[in-house]
Amino acid sequence: MKTVPTMLYVLTFAMIVMSSTTVIANGACTGNTEVAAEYFFFEGTGTAVLNTGTDEDDGNAEMVYGAAFSTDVPTSNADCGWSMNIPNTGSGSTTPGLETLNTYDALASASNFTIMAWVKRESASSSANTSARIVSDTSALSLSETTAGVEFRFSGSSGTLAVRVNGNESSTSVGGTAPDSEIWTHVAVVYDGTRPATNTITRNVHFYENGIQRGNGNTLTGEVVRVNSNCLTVGNSSVSRGVANTMVGKIDDVLVIPGYAPQAVGSGKTNDEILCFMTVNDDIERPVISAPEDVSVNTDTGLCTASNVTLGQPVADDNCEVASIENDAPAEFPSGVTPVIWTATDRAGNTGTCTQYVAVVDVEYPVLVCPSDLVVDAEACLGVVTNIDYGQPEVSDNCTVASVISIAPAEFNIGTTSVTWRVGDAAGNMVECYQQITVVPSRTADCDGDGLTDWEEEQVYMTDYTDPSTADDGFSDGWKVQNGFDPLNPVPTGCRPLYW
Repeated sequence: MKTVPTMLYVLTFAMIVMSSTTVIANGACTGNTEVAAEYFFFEGTGTAVLNTGTDEDDGNAEMVYGAAFSTDVPTSNADCGWSMNIPNTGSGSTTPGLETLNTYDALASASNFTIMAWVKRESASSSANTSARIVSDTSALSLSETTAGVEFRFSGSSGTLAVRVNGNESSTSVGGTAPDSEIWTHVAVVYDGTRPATNTITRNVHFYENGIQRGNGNTLTGEVVRVNSNCLTVGNSSVSRGVANTMVGKIDDVLVIPGYAPQAVGSGKTNDEILCFMTVNDDIERPVISAPEDVSVNTDTGLCTASNVTLGQPVADDNCEVASIENDAPAEFPSGVTPVIWTATDRAGNTGTCTQYVAVVDVEYPVLVCPSDLVVDAEACLGVVTNIDYGQPEVSDNCTVASVISIAPAEFNIGTTSVTWRVGDAAGNMVECYQQITVVPSRTADCDGDGLTDWEEEQVYMTDYTDPSTADDGFSDGWKVQNGFDPLNPVPTGCRPLYW
């Protein structure tokens, strides 16, 4: 296992995968950095099983042929985790309990490896479970010397252990776990084809049960695991064998470790290493994650969204290691409050979540252009004007226009009056503009019937629009204008018509 100085991780926005640090669920055992396949049955429902080894997703698997999660776990795991229960189907030759989803050759090109598992053999039949496969990754039925892959299995009714490398088998002569033992047992095999087989310590193959070596080491020299295209299976092989080859009972904590082959018991090392893996518990503890502070930002100019929002840094902690942190933040946040869910996942697939809130505030004012100013005629005799058609303003907003109102009197008198236009958006931003309504005396109506319009009398001649003869000389204001006289003054006596 790589040494990690602290279990506290500060990670940045979006998804961060800590690919540079590989720590798996089973603690600081030598060889952890080489673990390719690691199946801890930490789930209690469904069929999916996550490979928490260094190959991660490549070895994801599903339980098949009736295999299911069981709460009956190895003693070393105490109350932690689950195990996999493989029923006594007795009806098929290719019935593993677990099978990787895709081709997965975890031991390809390995010249040494270690395979471990907790098993509980439960078969009540003398014809089944005798040569059961624990882990199998082989390419052919015949298991000849040309067969690519590896199998770790029980051999015969006495429960001895055997391993096949490319079809070449080696086993121990010392009895072990019987097919119906009903006891949790930790089994392991260590193979190192590069080791010179000069004595029982340096021989190439060693088998262990509960950390104790079973018999002297065996010789299997120079085999390098050949590549094959089959799935990795637990509980039997993916190629046809026979009913007796099917594992019946429970399996847990399966580890396949290429490139790791500790020395035999005689050196005092292997027993310690196997025990290290035996005594670990399944990691069922969820990571703890604290979200960054809530964020408040303004909408982008001209838009109702905010992009490139800096979310800050979550803080995650786990009893083993945080493998990844993700969030569901959108690329663009809409106006309003959006929850961002942060999810921390550890190497065993346990997750912890927290929520951060991002408030996007619309501070942009609507755009408002008032209708054009108007000049309208008063009613006859300078009467007030009502029901004026002001026209419509031009309005727009980066988000949503919520209201458009005009503020104006019910009646307009002669002169200029302001009409206030007010526009508000959904965020409460409001803007005003002013339209000028100018009421002038009527340019068509003649209040006093003197031949001049109200507008001419008020704006041009300054005469009394209610009196047809402003000068009170008997001549109408309109006649005077028509004949070139000043309507404000009486017509001179000498200028009056003779008939007058």
